[in-house]
Amino acid sequence: MSIVIRAAARTLPPAMRDRYREQWLADARDARENGLRPASIAVAALTFAATYERPLPSRPVPSAEQSERRSRLALGLALSAALLSLSQYPRVGFSGLTSIVVWDFVDFFLGMLLLAYAVLAPIVALVWVRGLRARWAVALLALATTAPVVAALGLSFSDDAYLRDAPVFAVAALLIAVACGLLWRPTGSSLRAPIVGAVLVWAVTALGVIYGAVIAWPARTPLNFGEENAALYEEWIRLKLQFEALVTQVFWVWAIAGFVLGVLVFVVGRRLSERDAAALVIAATAISLLGASGVFGLLELGMSGTVPEVLLDPLRLIVQVLLVAVVLVAVGGVRFTPANVARRVPGQARES
Repeated sequence: MSIVIRAAARTLPPAMRDRYREQWLADARDARENGLRPASIAVAALTFAATYERPLPSRPVPSAEQSERRSRLALGLALSAALLSLSQYPRVGFSGLTSIVVWDFVDFFLGMLLLAYAVLAPIVALVWVRGLRARWAVALLALATTAPVVAALGLSFSDDAYLRDAPVFAVAALLIAVACGLLWRPTGSSLRAPIVGAVLVWAVTALGVIYGAVIAWPARTPLNFGEENAALYEEWIRLKLQFEALVTQVFWVWAIAGFVLGVLVFVVGRRLSERDAAALVIAATAISLLGASGVFGLLELGMSGTVPEVLLDPLRLIVQVLLVAVVLVAVGGVRFTPANVARRVPGQARES
């Protein structure tokens, strides 16, 4: 019975543990002399230990500075997760196992990591955020992260993945824009970063359009109709011309969207500090690369082998990681390097 008694005493608070253990052991030792069974003493010890009201551990109240940091991190988590979900458009993938084992592992690992992040980040953000305006913004961003799930439900009757998912992701983009409007706070004035950013976005868009419209798409392998059926041939020609017209329209929309994005980078960046404007430039460039990957995917759907594989899923995966990282740093205040890095003093190595 001594083992049971010691175990019961072990569950008591340290201040009273020794006293009750010695008392119960003495009672169990003298139980038969007092007409009791030692087992009854052990049962009584277990009952007392189980029913004793223990005070709950007190949680330290976070300071105002800690609450502010958590709320800022919550905004970064929510915004990065929303942009990550938006980058899933149009949910068309071209990845598969390759002969490069390292890349296959990195592709699978990063994909699963980003999926877990897209699910957990909005939940943590909703718990940590403080302030009415910030709560509304995080709620809208969390709602925007559900776009891939809603699109996967197949609520549209279109067979085209781009047209079928466009309304859902357009609503998600609108929610992100409204949330950013709620969070918008001018932080300074800059000129160099916005100019460089606008030119960079325009350059990325122009290179992508030129490569797609002038090099990749015209050099595609021509399709051949293999059946001798006039009716089917006419339908095939109609669909072929329709898709080619769609590609032309997409090139124009891509060019206009890239121009508008560059203008937004300049206008918004002018009212930001140099650091925040630089982060905006990186994020806008990442969005431009995501747009390029999406358009190249459309070309690949029209004719396999039109663009190199590296410009499809690998490009999108790398840019997604970059976009999440820059938002966490610029908005969430995350530091991926130690804040206090020891600086080497000239001559210090020689003195030591």
